[in-house]
Amino acid sequence: MSEHLALADLERYDPHARDGGATERRFLCPRCGDGKPRDRAHRSLALNTRSGAFVCHRCGDKGLLKDFWTDEPKQTLRERRSAAVARAFALPDARGCRGAPEKREAALDPGAAWAASLPLDGTPGAVYMARRGIPADVATEAGVRYAQGFYNRPAVLFPMSDKGGALVAVNGRFVDAPRTPKTQTAGAKSLGLFTTPGALSAPLVAICEGAFDALSLWLCGIASVAIVGTSWPEWLPQALAFTPALLATDADASGDTAAAKLQASICSAARAFRLRPRGGKDWSEVLERMGATALRARLAAFAETADTGDRLTLALELIRAGRDEAAQFVVSLIDDVYMRETIRERLRRDRDMLASCDTSDACRAIMSGVSRYHAFDDELPDEIIIPASCPNTVEAIARCIDGQRRKRGAA
Repeated sequence: MSEHLALADLERYDPHARDGGATERRFLCPRCGDGKPRDRAHRSLALNTRSGAFVCHRCGDKGLLKDFWTDEPKQTLRERRSAAVARAFALPDARGCRGAPEKREAALDPGAAWAASLPLDGTPGAVYMARRGIPADVATEAGVRYAQGFYNRPAVLFPMSDKGGALVAVNGRFVDAPRTPKTQTAGAKSLGLFTTPGALSAPLVAICEGAFDALSLWLCGIASVAIVGTSWPEWLPQALAFTPALLATDADASGDTAAAKLQASICSAARAFRLRPRGGKDWSEVLERMGATALRARLAAFAETADTGDRLTLALELIRAGRDEAAQFVVSLIDDVYMRETIRERLRRDRDMLASCDTSDACRAIMSGVSRYHAFDDELPDEIIIPASCPNTVEAIARCIDGQRRKRGAA
């Protein structure tokens, strides 16, 4: 045994041995240590880590480790220390070692994991999604699937794609709580995103941390992407360079930090809005607590189908809260260029007056300006009469203008 013994042999035989001092380590002796307890009292082999000489104080076996044989290049002290550090942080060989750590699971290939998955409908995954407030048909439309053995556990799967739409990773949310971890990813998530249908080409997109957050906002009519964490692929800033963005990361310190970095790297303040969750840590939790109907009402101004009145009302609320840049962002989402520019100018010019008015009065004051603006266009009405009982002043004007344009088109 002693003729061809190396340090690696000692560490393999007794992987939990510790240093015995500045120049000495103690091991179980490979010659006489079989069957003995693996504890300090039975580690009878002493190794001088500088010279490589060893001796067993029980059976008398002694010699020189192969690592120090003179017919091989001798390592310097620095090299031996570097090797010792590398061995200290390496996983020990678990063969024959009681109490050794479990073998780490091999990484999954995302393509193979996706190919082995099942449609969501009728699976435990569909039940799990519904419990989280996401209907199975909504999840299915967004590409969510189910796997019984994703890293040997049942999970709902979210595809993560690169800029061109190619699958680069699969994010799994395990459905067998309370086991941990809750989530795991196969593939390089740093290369892609989970996206709701058409999100990267939408006129407004929300950027979330988790896939459930993205689905929660999409349920409210807001196109969304999930970066699955607090970092994003390097191609995202370019992809969203001209798109208004809702920074919908979590309501905690890491979420706020991510939102600030996103705003700096993706868009200017005028083209970004911090949509911080209220009533929960993230938008998925808010959905579970509020329900879809109430959440849709809260976020109505950001839905792709939002009307001008919803957006103007939110802008005025933001003005009152002192968030002028955010108010200008919301106004920028109004499609009608006449309305948008007139409202934007009025918000800048009469900010203090509008901030002190009742919302309906402020809307009426602003829209009177829209009426005067349209009066310069002889193809649109010079005056728009708004009933005092009209619940949505802005939409009354919008419908009138749209009606005039349709008449003009028919003529």
